[in-house]
Amino acid sequence: MIGEIKCRVDEDPEEKGQYIITGSADYRKLPQANEPLAGRVNFVRVRTFAEAELRGCPPVLLESLFMGKILYGCKDDECNKRLIVALAEKGGFPAVQQMNAGDRARWFRSYLQQV
Repeated sequence: MIGEIKCRVDEDPEEKGQYIITGSADYRKLPQANEPLAGRVNFVRVRTFAEAELRGCPPVLLESLFMGKILYGCKDDECNKRLIVALAEKGGFPAVQQMNAGDRARWFRSYLQQV
């Protein structure tokens, strides 16, 4: 597959963004990846969602910390330790947001095994 991508990119090097390869695995470590695609690829690290993103709210964490408090969500609701721990346990990966605790734990175990 990587050889085919290299050939296609080399046919029209001016056309940017011809392919988007996603996933947690590094294609360069795959046994069949004998082409490095050096100079032909750009890597973008995608992080998990922030709580503000999940809630559709503007990010206020740093501003609130400078004011001496931690704001939660779209309102000036104060966070507490129990809420912060619950949010951290839930994680920021979109795939796990709607899972129950048991399914989420299995998902994270599987994720760590794969990575």
